[in-house]
Amino acid sequence: MFSNVGASRSQIVQRSELKEIKELKETLINLSSKSDFDDDLWILDKAASNQSLTKGTKTLYYKSTPEQYVYLIKIYALLRLSENRKVRTIISNINGVNMFFTYLSEKMKGYPLDKVNKKIVKEYEGYLNKINLKPRTKETYWTGVSSFFNVMSGFQGVPHIHFCRNPFTVPIRKRNVKTKYIEQTILMQLDLVFKNEDIPLVYRTAYWLCRLIPNRITEVCSMKIDCIKPYLAEKVISIPMFKQNGGHKAPEIRQIALKEEGMGKYLIDLIREQIEDSKSLQNDIHEEQKNFLLTYLPPIYIPHMEKYVKGKTITVLKESTFNRMIKVICKRYGVVDSSGKNVNLSSHMFRHNGITDRLYEGFRVIDIMSMTNHKSSQMITSSYVHVKNDELQKKAAKVLSEEKPMVMFRGRIINAEDPNKVKQILSRPFAHKIGRLGICSDISNCPSEMFECLACDFFVPNANEVNYFEEQVKQWEEKVQKYSNHPFLKENALYNLEVNKKIVKKILRGIASE
Repeated sequence: MFSNVGASRSQIVQRSELKEIKELKETLINLSSKSDFDDDLWILDKAASNQSLTKGTKTLYYKSTPEQYVYLIKIYALLRLSENRKVRTIISNINGVNMFFTYLSEKMKGYPLDKVNKKIVKEYEGYLNKINLKPRTKETYWTGVSSFFNVMSGFQGVPHIHFCRNPFTVPIRKRNVKTKYIEQTILMQLDLVFKNEDIPLVYRTAYWLCRLIPNRITEVCSMKIDCIKPYLAEKVISIPMFKQNGGHKAPEIRQIALKEEGMGKYLIDLIREQIEDSKSLQNDIHEEQKNFLLTYLPPIYIPHMEKYVKGKTITVLKESTFNRMIKVICKRYGVVDSSGKNVNLSSHMFRHNGITDRLYEGFRVIDIMSMTNHKSSQMITSSYVHVKNDELQKKAAKVLSEEKPMVMFRGRIINAEDPNKVKQILSRPFAHKIGRLGICSDISNCPSEMFECLACDFFVPNANEVNYFEEQVKQWEEKVQKYSNHPFLKENALYNLEVNKKIVKKILRGIASE
Protein backbone atom coordinates (compact mmCIF):
# COMPACT_ATOMS: atom_id res chain seq x y z
CA MET A 1 0.00 0.00 0.00
CA PHE A 2 1.12 3.58 -0.75
CA SER A 3 4.36 2.36 -2.31
CA ASN A 4 3.54 2.28 -6.02
CA VAL A 5 6.30 4.08 -7.87
CA GLY A 6 5.00 6.98 -9.95
CA ALA A 7 1.52 7.01 -8.43
CA SER A 8 0.22 10.46 -7.53
CA ARG A 9 -1.07 11.17 -4.05
CA SER A 10 -4.62 11.55 -5.34
CA GLN A 11 -4.40 8.12 -6.99
CA ILE A 12 -3.03 6.62 -3.81
CA VAL A 13 -5.72 8.09 -1.59
CA GLN A 14 -8.47 6.87 -3.95
CA ARG A 15 -7.68 3.31 -2.87
CA SER A 16 -9.95 3.54 0.12
CA GLU A 17 -10.81 -0.12 0.57
CA LEU A 18 -11.12 -1.19 4.19
CA LYS A 19 -7.99 -3.35 4.05
CA GLU A 20 -5.84 -0.47 2.89
CA ILE A 21 -7.22 1.94 5.48
CA LYS A 22 -6.45 -0.67 8.13
CA GLU A 23 -2.87 -0.89 6.87
CA LEU A 24 -2.61 2.89 6.98
CA LYS A 25 -3.76 2.88 10.60
CA GLU A 26 -0.78 0.66 11.43
CA THR A 27 1.34 3.77 10.97
CA LEU A 28 -0.14 5.06 14.22
CA ILE A 29 0.60 1.78 15.98
CA ASN A 30 4.25 2.08 14.92
CA LEU A 31 4.53 5.66 16.17
CA SER A 32 2.51 5.55 19.39
CA SER A 33 2.35 3.20 22.34
CA LYS A 34 -0.42 5.22 24.02
CA SER A 35 -3.01 6.20 21.39
CA ASP A 36 -5.70 4.61 19.21
CA PHE A 37 -7.18 5.93 15.97
CA ASP A 38 -10.46 6.98 17.64
CA ASP A 39 -8.78 9.03 20.39
CA ASP A 40 -9.14 12.82 20.50
CA LEU A 41 -5.38 13.15 20.61
CA TRP A 42 -2.45 11.05 19.43
CA ILE A 43 0.67 11.01 21.54
CA LEU A 44 3.41 10.00 19.09
CA ASP A 45 5.97 9.01 21.69
CA LYS A 46 7.87 6.81 19.22
CA ALA A 47 7.91 9.33 16.37
CA ALA A 48 11.28 10.93 17.08
CA SER A 49 14.29 10.67 19.38
CA ASN A 50 14.72 14.41 19.73
CA GLN A 51 14.88 14.63 23.52
CA SER A 52 14.31 18.38 23.54
CA LEU A 53 10.78 18.09 22.17
CA THR A 54 8.05 18.56 24.74
CA LYS A 55 4.93 16.39 24.92
CA GLY A 56 2.97 19.06 23.05
CA THR A 57 5.24 18.86 20.03
CA LYS A 58 4.74 15.10 19.82
CA THR A 59 0.94 15.21 20.09
CA LEU A 60 -1.75 15.65 17.42
CA TYR A 61 -4.98 17.19 18.74
CA TYR A 62 -8.40 16.77 17.09
CA LYS A 63 -10.72 18.49 19.58
CA SER A 64 -10.60 21.75 17.59
CA THR A 65 -11.59 20.04 14.35
CA PRO A 66 -15.31 20.26 13.45
CA GLU A 67 -16.80 16.84 14.14
CA GLN A 68 -17.77 16.07 10.54
CA TYR A 69 -14.16 16.48 9.42
CA VAL A 70 -12.29 14.59 12.18
CA TYR A 71 -12.03 11.33 10.22
CA LEU A 72 -10.65 13.13 7.15
CA ILE A 73 -8.10 15.01 9.22
CA LYS A 74 -6.93 11.78 10.86
CA ILE A 75 -6.47 10.06 7.51
CA TYR A 76 -4.58 13.13 6.29
CA ALA A 77 -2.35 13.02 9.37
CA LEU A 78 -1.62 9.31 8.83
CA LEU A 79 -0.68 9.92 5.19
CA ARG A 80 1.72 12.69 6.24
CA LEU A 81 3.20 10.51 8.96
CA SER A 82 3.66 7.66 6.48
CA GLU A 83 5.72 10.08 4.38
CA ASN A 84 8.02 10.68 7.40
CA ARG A 85 6.85 14.28 7.78
CA LYS A 86 7.83 15.89 11.06
CA VAL A 87 5.19 15.94 13.78
CA ARG A 88 5.59 19.68 14.26
CA THR A 89 4.95 20.22 10.53
CA ILE A 90 1.79 18.11 10.68
CA ILE A 91 0.57 20.01 13.75
CA SER A 92 1.03 23.25 11.84
CA ASN A 93 -0.78 21.83 8.78
CA ILE A 94 -3.73 20.62 10.87
CA ASN A 95 -4.07 24.05 12.50
CA GLY A 96 -4.29 25.58 9.03
CA VAL A 97 -6.89 23.07 7.85
CA ASN A 98 -8.94 23.55 11.03
CA MET A 99 -9.03 27.29 10.32
CA PHE A 100 -10.48 26.58 6.87
CA PHE A 101 -13.00 24.05 8.18
CA THR A 102 -14.15 26.56 10.82
CA TYR A 103 -14.57 29.12 8.05
CA LEU A 104 -16.79 26.70 6.10
CA SER A 105 -18.84 25.81 9.19
CA GLU A 106 -19.31 29.28 10.68
CA LYS A 107 -18.70 31.97 8.05
CA MET A 108 -20.13 29.92 5.17
CA LYS A 109 -22.92 28.40 7.34
CA GLY A 110 -21.99 24.76 6.84
CA TYR A 111 -20.91 24.94 3.20
CA PRO A 112 -20.17 21.32 2.09
CA LEU A 113 -16.55 20.36 1.52
CA ASP A 114 -17.28 18.52 -1.74
CA LYS A 115 -18.68 21.78 -3.24
CA VAL A 116 -15.53 23.79 -2.53
CA ASN A 117 -14.04 25.29 -5.70
CA LYS A 118 -11.55 28.00 -6.69
CA LYS A 119 -14.16 30.70 -6.07
CA ILE A 120 -14.61 29.60 -2.44
CA VAL A 121 -10.83 29.38 -2.00
CA LYS A 122 -10.48 32.93 -3.34
CA GLU A 123 -13.12 34.15 -0.89
CA TYR A 124 -11.23 32.42 1.94
CA GLU A 125 -8.09 34.25 0.86
CA GLY A 126 -10.00 37.52 1.16
CA TYR A 127 -11.22 36.50 4.62
CA LEU A 128 -7.65 35.85 5.81
CA ASN A 129 -6.57 39.18 4.38
CA LYS A 130 -9.13 41.00 6.54
CA ILE A 131 -8.56 39.31 9.91
CA ASN A 132 -5.88 40.49 12.32
CA LEU A 133 -3.14 37.85 12.06
CA LYS A 134 0.59 38.08 11.47
CA PRO A 135 1.62 37.53 7.81
CA ARG A 136 3.65 34.44 8.72
CA THR A 137 0.62 32.97 10.52
CA LYS A 138 -1.54 33.48 7.43
CA GLU A 139 1.22 31.93 5.33
CA THR A 140 1.25 28.88 7.60
CA TYR A 141 -2.55 28.51 7.55
CA TRP A 142 -2.59 28.67 3.74
CA THR A 143 0.19 26.08 3.51
CA GLY A 144 -1.89 23.69 5.64
CA VAL A 145 -4.97 24.04 3.44
CA SER A 146 -2.93 23.64 0.26
CA SER A 147 -1.29 20.50 1.64
CA PHE A 148 -4.64 19.01 2.68
CA PHE A 149 -6.25 19.37 -0.75
CA ASN A 150 -3.10 18.10 -2.46
CA VAL A 151 -2.88 14.98 -0.29
CA MET A 152 -6.60 14.19 0.09
CA SER A 153 -7.81 15.04 -3.42
CA GLY A 154 -10.41 12.46 -4.52
CA PHE A 155 -10.86 10.88 -1.08
CA GLN A 156 -14.50 10.75 0.11
CA GLY A 157 -15.60 13.79 -1.84
CA VAL A 158 -12.55 16.01 -1.33
CA PRO A 159 -12.42 18.06 -4.56
CA HIS A 160 -9.28 18.49 -6.63
CA ILE A 161 -8.07 22.08 -6.26
CA HIS A 162 -4.64 23.08 -7.50
CA PHE A 163 -2.91 25.66 -5.33
CA CYS A 164 -0.31 27.46 -7.48
CA ARG A 165 1.23 29.75 -4.89
CA ASN A 166 0.88 30.98 -1.34
CA PRO A 167 -0.44 34.57 -1.50
CA PHE A 168 0.79 35.23 2.04
CA THR A 169 4.42 34.21 1.55
CA VAL A 170 6.69 36.89 2.99
CA PRO A 171 9.48 37.74 0.50
CA ILE A 172 12.95 36.92 1.79
CA ARG A 173 14.05 40.54 1.47
CA LYS A 174 11.25 41.63 3.81
CA ARG A 175 11.80 39.05 6.52
CA ASN A 176 12.96 40.63 9.75
CA VAL A 177 15.96 38.70 11.05
CA LYS A 178 17.86 41.59 12.62
CA THR A 179 16.46 40.96 16.07
CA LYS A 180 17.98 37.49 16.09
CA TYR A 181 21.57 38.76 16.17
CA ILE A 182 23.25 39.30 19.54
CA GLU A 183 25.58 42.29 19.77
CA GLN A 184 29.16 41.74 20.93
CA THR A 185 28.77 43.70 24.18
CA ILE A 186 26.07 41.27 25.27
CA LEU A 187 28.12 38.21 24.29
CA MET A 188 31.10 39.43 26.32
CA GLN A 189 28.88 39.71 29.41
CA LEU A 190 27.32 36.30 28.79
CA ASP A 191 30.71 34.63 28.35
CA LEU A 192 31.81 35.91 31.76
CA VAL A 193 28.54 34.85 33.39
CA PHE A 194 28.62 31.33 31.96
CA LYS A 195 32.19 30.78 33.13
CA ASN A 196 30.92 31.38 36.65
CA GLU A 197 30.84 28.04 38.46
CA ASP A 198 27.86 29.21 40.50
CA ILE A 199 25.81 28.63 37.34
CA PRO A 200 24.66 24.97 37.29
CA LEU A 201 26.93 22.76 35.19
CA VAL A 202 24.16 21.61 32.84
CA TYR A 203 23.37 25.21 31.82
CA ARG A 204 27.05 26.07 31.33
CA THR A 205 27.59 22.99 29.16
CA ALA A 206 24.55 23.75 27.01
CA TYR A 207 25.57 27.43 26.67
CA TRP A 208 29.09 26.75 25.44
CA LEU A 209 27.94 24.01 23.05
CA CYS A 210 25.65 26.62 21.45
CA ARG A 211 28.17 29.45 21.73
CA LEU A 212 31.26 27.79 20.23
CA ILE A 213 29.55 25.65 17.57
CA PRO A 214 26.48 26.71 15.47
CA ASN A 215 24.20 24.16 17.15
CA ARG A 216 20.48 24.14 17.70
CA ILE A 217 19.59 23.67 21.35
CA THR A 218 17.31 20.78 20.33
CA GLU A 219 20.41 19.00 18.98
CA VAL A 220 22.44 19.76 22.10
CA CYS A 221 19.67 18.44 24.36
CA SER A 222 19.61 15.21 22.32
CA MET A 223 23.33 14.47 22.68
CA LYS A 224 24.15 11.13 24.26
CA ILE A 225 26.40 10.37 27.22
CA ASP A 226 28.93 8.71 24.89
CA CYS A 227 29.10 11.84 22.70
CA ILE A 228 32.85 12.35 23.04
CA LYS A 229 35.52 9.99 21.77
CA PRO A 230 39.27 10.21 21.11
CA TYR A 231 40.52 10.48 17.54
CA LEU A 232 44.31 10.51 17.14
CA ALA A 233 45.47 13.68 18.95
CA GLU A 234 41.98 15.23 19.07
CA LYS A 235 38.59 14.60 20.59
CA VAL A 236 35.46 14.23 18.46
CA ILE A 237 32.02 15.13 19.78
CA SER A 238 28.93 13.66 18.12
CA ILE A 239 25.83 15.82 17.73
CA PRO A 240 22.52 14.42 16.38
CA MET A 241 20.81 16.39 13.58
CA PHE A 242 17.01 16.14 13.31
CA LYS A 243 15.89 19.13 11.26
CA GLN A 244 18.18 18.36 8.31
CA ASN A 245 17.79 14.58 8.29
CA GLY A 246 15.21 14.43 5.50
CA GLY A 247 12.29 13.70 7.83
CA HIS A 248 13.57 10.31 8.92
CA LYS A 249 13.10 9.06 12.46
CA ALA A 250 16.79 8.40 13.04
CA PRO A 251 19.00 11.50 13.21
CA GLU A 252 22.09 12.24 11.17
CA ILE A 253 25.20 12.43 13.32
CA ARG A 254 27.49 15.43 12.87
CA GLN A 255 31.01 15.06 14.23
CA ILE A 256 33.10 18.00 15.42
CA ALA A 257 36.85 17.61 16.06
CA LEU A 258 38.27 19.60 18.99
CA LYS A 259 41.84 20.07 20.17
CA GLU A 260 42.39 19.89 23.91
CA GLU A 261 43.74 23.42 24.07
CA GLY A 262 42.25 26.75 25.12
CA MET A 263 38.49 26.99 24.56
CA GLY A 264 38.48 23.54 22.98
CA LYS A 265 39.82 22.05 26.22
CA TYR A 266 37.42 24.17 28.27
CA LEU A 267 34.44 22.77 26.36
CA ILE A 268 35.74 19.19 26.50
CA ASP A 269 36.28 19.45 30.26
CA LEU A 270 32.73 20.76 30.73
CA ILE A 271 31.32 17.86 28.70
CA ARG A 272 33.39 15.33 30.65
CA GLU A 273 32.17 16.73 33.97
CA GLN A 274 28.57 16.68 32.72
CA ILE A 275 29.02 13.07 31.55
CA GLU A 276 29.98 12.04 35.09
CA ASP A 277 26.96 13.85 36.53
CA SER A 278 24.65 12.19 33.99
CA LYS A 279 26.08 8.72 34.63
CA SER A 280 25.47 9.08 38.36
CA LEU A 281 21.73 9.65 37.71
CA GLN A 282 21.04 6.88 35.19
CA ASN A 283 19.78 4.29 37.67
CA ASP A 284 16.96 6.55 38.85
CA ILE A 285 15.62 7.99 35.59
CA HIS A 286 12.78 6.77 33.35
CA GLU A 287 13.84 4.33 30.65
CA GLU A 288 12.95 6.66 27.74
CA GLN A 289 15.18 9.38 29.22
CA LYS A 290 18.27 7.24 29.75
CA ASN A 291 21.70 7.90 28.23
CA PHE A 292 21.31 11.60 27.44
CA LEU A 293 24.22 13.93 28.14
CA LEU A 294 22.23 16.74 29.76
CA THR A 295 20.58 14.62 32.46
CA TYR A 296 20.35 16.56 35.72
CA LEU A 297 18.51 17.38 38.91
CA PRO A 298 16.77 20.70 38.10
CA PRO A 299 18.38 23.32 40.36
CA ILE A 300 16.34 25.61 42.58
CA TYR A 301 17.59 29.16 43.13
CA ILE A 302 17.46 30.40 46.74
CA PRO A 303 17.35 34.25 46.56
CA HIS A 304 18.43 35.05 50.13
CA MET A 305 21.39 32.65 49.78
CA GLU A 306 22.10 33.78 46.20
CA LYS A 307 22.86 30.22 45.19
CA TYR A 308 21.35 27.15 43.53
CA VAL A 309 20.48 23.91 45.28
CA LYS A 310 19.70 20.65 43.52
CA GLY A 311 16.09 19.56 43.14
CA LYS A 312 14.74 16.04 43.56
CA THR A 313 13.23 15.01 40.20
CA ILE A 314 15.72 13.78 37.60
CA THR A 315 15.07 14.92 34.05
CA VAL A 316 16.76 15.84 30.78
CA LEU A 317 17.26 19.46 29.74
CA LYS A 318 14.75 20.70 27.17
CA GLU A 319 14.74 23.63 24.77
CA SER A 320 11.99 25.49 26.63
CA THR A 321 13.76 25.09 29.98
CA PHE A 322 17.11 26.35 28.68
CA ASN A 323 15.54 29.33 26.91
CA ARG A 324 13.69 30.26 30.09
CA MET A 325 16.89 29.98 32.13
CA ILE A 326 18.82 32.23 29.73
CA LYS A 327 16.26 34.96 30.40
CA VAL A 328 16.37 34.38 34.16
CA ILE A 329 20.17 34.36 34.28
CA CYS A 330 20.43 37.51 32.14
CA LYS A 331 18.12 39.33 34.54
CA ARG A 332 19.80 37.94 37.66
CA TYR A 333 23.31 38.91 36.54
CA GLY A 334 22.34 42.25 35.02
CA VAL A 335 23.16 41.49 31.38
CA VAL A 336 22.22 44.55 29.31
CA ASP A 337 22.71 45.84 25.77
CA SER A 338 24.90 48.78 24.73
CA SER A 339 22.13 51.23 25.64
CA GLY A 340 21.71 49.77 29.13
CA LYS A 341 18.42 48.01 28.41
CA ASN A 342 17.57 44.50 29.58
CA VAL A 343 17.97 41.80 26.93
CA ASN A 344 15.55 39.13 25.75
CA LEU A 345 17.51 36.24 24.25
CA SER A 346 16.88 32.71 23.05
CA SER A 347 19.35 29.89 22.45
CA HIS A 348 18.78 29.92 18.68
CA MET A 349 20.22 33.43 18.47
CA PHE A 350 23.67 31.97 19.17
CA ARG A 351 23.33 29.91 15.99
CA HIS A 352 22.51 33.09 14.04
CA ASN A 353 25.61 34.76 15.50
CA GLY A 354 27.82 31.78 14.72
CA ILE A 355 26.72 31.64 11.09
CA THR A 356 26.58 35.39 10.45
CA ASP A 357 29.94 36.12 12.09
CA ARG A 358 31.60 33.42 10.01
CA LEU A 359 30.22 34.92 6.80
CA TYR A 360 31.56 38.35 7.73
CA GLU A 361 34.92 36.80 8.68
CA GLY A 362 35.26 35.46 5.13
CA PHE A 363 33.81 31.94 5.36
CA ARG A 364 32.08 30.74 2.18
CA VAL A 365 28.51 29.50 2.34
CA ILE A 366 29.64 25.96 1.51
CA ASP A 367 32.06 25.99 4.47
CA ILE A 368 29.27 26.98 6.83
CA MET A 369 26.97 24.32 5.37
CA SER A 370 29.52 21.68 6.42
CA MET A 371 29.36 22.96 10.01
CA THR A 372 25.58 23.41 10.24
CA ASN A 373 24.50 20.52 8.01
CA HIS A 374 22.18 22.72 5.93
CA LYS A 375 21.31 20.97 2.67
CA SER A 376 21.28 24.18 0.62
CA SER A 377 22.52 27.74 0.89
CA GLN A 378 19.03 29.28 0.75
CA MET A 379 18.28 29.02 4.48
CA ILE A 380 21.68 30.48 5.38
CA THR A 381 21.48 33.43 3.02
CA SER A 382 17.80 34.21 3.69
CA SER A 383 17.55 33.71 7.43
CA TYR A 384 21.00 33.92 8.98
CA VAL A 385 22.79 36.86 7.35
CA HIS A 386 22.38 39.87 9.65
CA VAL A 387 23.45 43.32 8.49
CA LYS A 388 25.61 45.12 11.06
CA ASN A 389 26.43 48.23 9.02
CA ASP A 390 26.91 49.35 5.41
CA GLU A 391 30.55 48.28 5.25
CA LEU A 392 29.83 44.78 6.51
CA GLN A 393 26.81 44.55 4.24
CA LYS A 394 29.06 45.13 1.22
CA LYS A 395 31.54 42.59 2.54
CA ALA A 396 28.84 39.98 3.03
CA ALA A 397 27.46 40.64 -0.46
CA LYS A 398 30.93 40.07 -1.89
CA VAL A 399 31.33 36.80 0.01
CA LEU A 400 27.97 35.53 -1.20
CA SER A 401 28.42 36.67 -4.81
CA GLU A 402 31.71 34.78 -5.09
CA GLU A 403 30.13 31.51 -4.04
CA LYS A 404 30.21 29.16 -7.05
CA PRO A 405 29.27 25.51 -7.15
CA MET A 406 32.19 23.13 -7.46
CA VAL A 407 32.77 19.40 -7.33
CA MET A 408 34.67 18.44 -4.18
CA PHE A 409 35.13 15.74 -1.59
CA ARG A 410 34.99 16.71 2.06
CA GLY A 411 38.63 15.89 2.65
CA ARG A 412 40.66 16.31 -0.56
CA ILE A 413 40.50 18.05 -3.93
CA ILE A 414 41.64 15.76 -6.73
CA ASN A 415 42.31 18.13 -9.68
CA ALA A 416 44.56 20.52 -7.73
CA GLU A 417 46.91 20.97 -10.70
CA ASP A 418 44.52 23.55 -12.18
CA PRO A 419 45.97 26.97 -11.08
CA ASN A 420 42.56 28.68 -11.11
CA LYS A 421 41.07 25.83 -9.09
CA VAL A 422 43.94 26.06 -6.61
CA LYS A 423 43.37 29.78 -6.14
CA GLN A 424 39.63 29.27 -5.70
CA ILE A 425 40.04 26.51 -3.13
CA LEU A 426 42.72 28.33 -1.15
CA SER A 427 40.35 31.26 -0.68
CA ARG A 428 38.31 29.07 1.65
CA PRO A 429 39.06 29.78 5.32
CA PHE A 430 39.44 26.08 6.15
CA ALA A 431 41.58 25.30 3.08
CA HIS A 432 45.33 25.01 3.26
CA LYS A 433 48.20 24.18 0.93
CA ILE A 434 50.27 21.24 2.14
CA GLY A 435 53.68 21.77 0.56
CA ARG A 436 53.90 19.92 -2.74
CA LEU A 437 51.41 17.27 -1.63
CA GLY A 438 48.34 19.14 -2.92
CA ILE A 439 45.48 20.86 -1.16
CA CYS A 440 43.32 19.95 1.80
CA SER A 441 39.91 21.56 1.51
CA ASP A 442 39.12 21.33 5.23
CA ILE A 443 41.95 21.23 7.75
CA SER A 444 39.45 21.50 10.62
CA ASN A 445 38.86 17.74 10.35
CA CYS A 446 42.26 16.71 8.98
CA PRO A 447 42.65 12.94 9.49
CA SER A 448 46.33 12.85 8.49
CA GLU A 449 47.48 14.74 11.59
CA MET A 450 50.14 16.43 9.45
CA PHE A 451 50.11 19.49 11.67
CA GLU A 452 50.86 17.26 14.64
CA CYS A 453 53.85 15.89 12.70
CA LEU A 454 55.16 19.39 12.00
CA ALA A 455 55.08 20.19 15.71
CA CYS A 456 57.04 17.08 16.68
CA ASP A 457 60.62 17.61 17.96
CA PHE A 458 61.75 14.72 15.77
CA PHE A 459 60.49 16.35 12.58
CA VAL A 460 63.39 17.13 10.19
CA PRO A 461 62.27 19.84 7.75
CA ASN A 462 63.41 20.06 4.15
CA ALA A 463 65.56 23.19 3.91
CA ASN A 464 64.65 23.55 0.21
CA GLU A 465 61.08 24.32 1.34
CA VAL A 466 61.96 27.28 3.55
CA ASN A 467 60.03 29.66 1.26
CA TYR A 468 56.98 27.46 1.63
CA PHE A 469 57.14 27.51 5.44
CA GLU A 470 57.69 31.27 5.43
CA GLU A 471 54.54 31.57 3.34
CA GLN A 472 52.75 29.39 5.90
CA VAL A 473 53.73 31.84 8.62
CA LYS A 474 52.23 34.68 6.59
CA GLN A 475 49.00 32.78 5.91
CA TRP A 476 48.48 31.83 9.56
CA GLU A 477 49.18 35.40 10.69
CA GLU A 478 46.36 36.53 8.41
CA LYS A 479 44.04 33.84 9.80
CA VAL A 480 44.80 34.88 13.38
CA GLN A 481 43.42 38.32 12.46
CA LYS A 482 40.49 36.86 10.51
CA TYR A 483 39.38 34.71 13.46
CA SER A 484 39.70 37.52 16.02
CA ASN A 485 36.07 37.12 17.14
CA HIS A 486 36.18 33.32 17.37
CA PRO A 487 38.33 32.16 20.33
CA PHE A 488 38.42 28.50 19.33
CA LEU A 489 39.39 29.15 15.69
CA LYS A 490 41.90 31.83 16.72
CA GLU A 491 43.62 29.43 19.10
CA ASN A 492 43.94 26.85 16.33
CA ALA A 493 45.43 29.47 13.99
CA LEU A 494 47.90 30.65 16.68
CA TYR A 495 48.96 27.05 17.24
CA ASN A 496 49.76 26.51 13.57
CA LEU A 497 51.44 29.92 13.34
CA GLU A 498 53.86 28.98 16.13
CA VAL A 499 54.49 25.55 14.55
CA ASN A 500 55.58 27.07 11.24
CA LYS A 501 57.62 29.81 12.90
CA LYS A 502 59.49 27.09 14.77
CA ILE A 503 60.19 25.21 11.52
CA VAL A 504 61.49 28.35 9.76
CA LYS A 505 63.74 29.09 12.73
CA LYS A 506 65.04 25.50 12.72
CA ILE A 507 65.81 25.64 8.98
CA LEU A 508 67.60 29.01 9.18
CA ARG A 509 69.60 27.88 12.20
CA GLY A 510 70.56 24.66 10.45
CA ILE A 511 71.70 26.48 7.29
CA ALA A 512 73.73 28.99 9.32
CA SER A 513 75.59 26.23 11.13
CA GLU A 514 77.02 24.70 7.94
